[in-house]
Amino acid sequence: MVRACDCAGGPPGGLANRASVVAGIRGKRPVLLLDGGGFSGGGVYDSYTEGRHNDSVRTLAALEAMGLIGYDAVTLGDDDLQYGAGWLAAKAAEFGVPLVCANLVTGRDSTLVAAPYVVAQKGTVTFAITGVVTDDRLFAVDTLVAVREPVAAVRDIYGEMRKRADVRVAISHLGEEQTKKLASAFPDCAILVNAHRKESTRAVLERDGQLIMQFGFQGKKMSFADLVFTNGVLSAGKHGWLSVGGDTPVPIIAQAVSARLAALEEPAHLLDLYLMTECPHGMRAVRDLLPVSESFTTASLDVWFIGSLEDTAQSREERIWLAVEALYPELYNDFAAVRAGGTGLFETVRALALDSSMLVSWAGEHGNEMLAMHYSRSGRLGVTACPTLFINNQPAGIPPEGMRVARELCARAEGKPRMCDSLPECFEDRDCSTPGKIGVCARDGGGGTCVFREPVTFEFIALMPDSMLFFEQDRTIETTRELFPGARIRIVRMSSREGRRILQKLKPEALPLYLFDSKVKKAARFEVAKPGLVRQGRWYVFKEGVLRKRYFHRRKMKEGLAVFIDPLFADVKEVLRLALEAHGPRAAIYPALFADPASENLTNTEKTRQAEALRWLVLREQSGNGYRHYLEGYMRNDSSGERPYAPEANAPSADTGISSTTADSALVMQHWQLLQELEIQGPVEILIDNRELVPADSYGELRSLLEKKAFGPGSAAGAAGE
Repeated sequence: MVRACDCAGGPPGGLANRASVVAGIRGKRPVLLLDGGGFSGGGVYDSYTEGRHNDSVRTLAALEAMGLIGYDAVTLGDDDLQYGAGWLAAKAAEFGVPLVCANLVTGRDSTLVAAPYVVAQKGTVTFAITGVVTDDRLFAVDTLVAVREPVAAVRDIYGEMRKRADVRVAISHLGEEQTKKLASAFPDCAILVNAHRKESTRAVLERDGQLIMQFGFQGKKMSFADLVFTNGVLSAGKHGWLSVGGDTPVPIIAQAVSARLAALEEPAHLLDLYLMTECPHGMRAVRDLLPVSESFTTASLDVWFIGSLEDTAQSREERIWLAVEALYPELYNDFAAVRAGGTGLFETVRALALDSSMLVSWAGEHGNEMLAMHYSRSGRLGVTACPTLFINNQPAGIPPEGMRVARELCARAEGKPRMCDSLPECFEDRDCSTPGKIGVCARDGGGGTCVFREPVTFEFIALMPDSMLFFEQDRTIETTRELFPGARIRIVRMSSREGRRILQKLKPEALPLYLFDSKVKKAARFEVAKPGLVRQGRWYVFKEGVLRKRYFHRRKMKEGLAVFIDPLFADVKEVLRLALEAHGPRAAIYPALFADPASENLTNTEKTRQAEALRWLVLREQSGNGYRHYLEGYMRNDSSGERPYAPEANAPSADTGISSTTADSALVMQHWQLLQELEIQGPVEILIDNRELVPADSYGELRSLLEKKAFGPGSAAGAAGE
């Protein structure tokens, strides 16, 4: 992310804004500024790729800005090697970026690509900083470089680092697990920076007197630690995340980035087609989309594979596809077109006069590495369906059919290719939209023409609470407006005369309640909505279960928050930490369950979840502050959820499962009824003032809820009452 993003929510990032954050701190104290690599454009992790040329320009913009910001040390990531280590090292030197890497050498003569370490003086303290890179290969990188074993590489220079500096620092582009192993190998290395895969969400991990600092995705936040050096001992005070906001970007950085990005070519329309070669629908999509990409000079089609590295006929074929792309790039589209047309794999190879032995050899040597990159990319994007089409790095939202995709590209293009004149205006009704009208696609053969008519008008009422603290823009209202342009939408508050009348007559369990006047059945698209509606008098309302209940107006108002947490949630420690930090002595934290405790068919996982939930409930009921102490221990325990931490003498045993006592069984069943009433479905959900339920889908959302809606005095104990 060289520029600030225009994405909704969260800090925007961007190098000019990052420079502003750093400058604000440098004006007050010395700063040691480090980067762990992964700053290049393109590759598996880049959500904003624009093709190889433009991605290399973005890489230059990042390097120039980093040089101007004044980093003390920058190491290399695996994706930084895609343009060649020599090119990257030369450009870094040109822009004054101090590259360090102790374990990356050129394969020809085993010379280091970058300095093995650098020394930086900050105030009265001297730091020696080295870096190491992973040997993971998720995509094509410089084949002339080799990666040494990181611990051995650092050991070769560590004696020099001890002699030259007060404090040793290692920037580790290895991933959190391997970074911890590196830390164990060098226990007097005070600071390590993990800049590859991570499990923790905390900015800084403290481990046996060492600090392990983490990275923020897309540069939207930076980890920091305030350091104190006393009598030869380094310690950390405050540490955490710094958000990279967008208020005061540094002008010189913004100008440098803009000048560099002026060299970008006109953005191409990137068509990314995800498929499996044994999937006939995927092959049909290849046949359809190749002519489209050739007709649009600004469109390019990339084929990505979905699957796993098991040795199957499909994975073996996909390795051959990748071999053709690597060895015969100019014939790759021809190969894909012939193979997708139904010709056998090696018949296609022979038809194009390709060297099959060379392809098989390349596939054996490089196929796994390249295929892993494809599977990693599709997995990261959550793509499992064949075929799936992305346009410009976003799900296309249309079938990967040639005419439909061509029409979409015509709609996006500034200078329309001649072929756009001959395309149908629509293929189905949803292609036809204009404000306040109903559009119908009058089909004739492969496509059709849009015909618009006046919509049927009817009343649509959204019965809402008087206030919902965290209820965002109502998607149901927006969807209704799009589906039924004739809907006369009114929002009615529950305390109004009309609202009270509706509540008395229809008696809904929760709000919002949506009412469609019965005239809706004459609307053109009623059949689309009909399966989810049920008739109540003159109204249609949504069937039970179609929409989640959000506001329980019948529950007694009690100021405060109740946080429901799955005890076996993968990130339970971080969620507990955030919740406990926001609470008084008796935290309003409850376990979430997802199966009836009375069921005789519980899985082992659910039995473990329910046993832990019982401990939470009993301790909350009986032990006062002991409940908080237990949760703090559970949060710290490395095996939470498997061998639960149980320091309290009166806590149920970890081995007994659900208690058989009448009192405890009743406690669990009472809690299960509450969860059913609230329809708790996710691993972390929050009940506000005993009425409004809000799922927390991210740490940012959870933190926002806890910060904006603090607990009232003494409210936590009863926040999830009747």
